Amino acid sequence: MPVLPAHLRVQFRFERNEAKAGCSLYYIVVNGAVTNANFIQVLNAIDPLRQKFLDCMGAPTNAYPVQGRYLSATEDLEGVSSNPVFEEGGVGTDSSTFDILPEENAIVIQKRTNLPGRSKRGRVFLPFVPESLVNDSKINVLGMPIFKLLGQAMVQTLGITGVDCQPVHLDKKNGTFHQIVHTRVVNEVCSRRDRRAPKRPEYILAI
Repeated sequence: MPVLPAHLRVQFRFERNEAKAGCSLYYIVVNGAVTNANFIQVLNAIDPLRQKFLDCMGAPTNAYPVQGRYLSATEDLEGVSSNPVFEEGGVGTDSSTFDILPEENAIVIQKRTNLPGRSKRGRVFLPFVPESLVNDSKINVLGMPIFKLLGQAMVQTLGITGVDCQPVHLDKKNGTFHQIVHTRVVNEVCSRRDRRAPKRPEYILAI
């Protein structure tokens, strides 16, 4: 089993009624160092990304604080960002925009590195898609800028003064990380069915 280099794994959790969704993203530190003293500050710097996730989802959706774990040869840190839960967020200011597509439907954002091969790229599935952002199973002119903003944020280096965290893709096959250089929003709505077919499927967004 390959041993992963030092990295930060962050998890975003969302909830709409009884349905739940989660997303894991990885970062490596390219400047400075993550320590017990600044760990929560680093998570707080990454925390605004959950608002961009929430912007792509239908209201009412709750977004929980970012969970993080940093692993290196000398550190094993776990914690959550200190910012509060975003309650009743998501797209929509009146009841007409609260409707979402069926739970098995999702928008896909593709993550690309500068290397070839399936293990060098990944996907993020976004559930709770507002009907107001889709026409005939395709993202409309209102929705595309919102999803693109999230994609752009996923390739940005984040952090605090003296500590820069670069988003990377995990190559599970080889146990290596590669910089994400490009994201692409798939125009058509995709199906993300759970083979167990529970009444309320739980989505794992990042593959």
